[in-house]
Amino acid sequence: MKKNEKRIIIVLMIIAVIYTLIVFVLPVKKNGVFWCAWLFGMLAVAVQGYAIKIAFRGGVDGGDSTRSKFYGFPIAKIGSFYMVLQLVLSLVFILVSAHIPAYIPVILYLILLGGAAIGLISADAVRDEVERQDIKLTTDTKCMQNLRSLVYPLSSQCSDAVAAAELKKLADAFRYSDPVSSASTAELEKELTVQMNDLQAAVLEGNGSDIPELCHKINVTLTERNRLCKLGKK
Repeated sequence: MKKNEKRIIIVLMIIAVIYTLIVFVLPVKKNGVFWCAWLFGMLAVAVQGYAIKIAFRGGVDGGDSTRSKFYGFPIAKIGSFYMVLQLVLSLVFILVSAHIPAYIPVILYLILLGGAAIGLISADAVRDEVERQDIKLTTDTKCMQNLRSLVYPLSSQCSDAVAAAELKKLADAFRYSDPVSSASTAELEKELTVQMNDLQAAVLEGNGSDIPELCHKINVTLTERNRLCKLGKK
């Protein structure tokens, strides 16, 4: 068990103990309203513990990233809101327990618990979907990021002035290209990867005469890829 999880459990146990001590020292009759109020109060503390657990678990990919934990804060807030509201309501109904029938607070408690459960489930589902989209976007931009990382330093590694100028133009073309890949651009991106490897080899070997032609081929492929990207967004 992680240290933070232990701290959370200790804090919730302290809240449960303090709440129990308060309700049992109140000079009220221990009737059905009292026991229901105490029970639902303890349940609210347990629900908050569960909310914290699912809020700060690993991401949908099994990771334990800081971003995943950040997405979990709305879940933890719902649990906290429910716990605080339930404890306050429990204390209020305990104070007036001699004057109301048990079914009134029980119905309110059940409505509140149901709302909290729906909120937790919905927030958790939204968090998972946001994480999936985030992972997908990271994956979809990885290919172009790799290609950019290959082309950007090439102009500074080339001693031929004409070839270096072409390489700089190519780097600018990659810089302003759509970074998001898709199924329709996959084949062209494979072709770009092969062409970039040939270009990188030409630069490293000092074949300045081959570089402009390679840059032209890559530009043609890159232009076609960007055209497909635009079509996919219409």
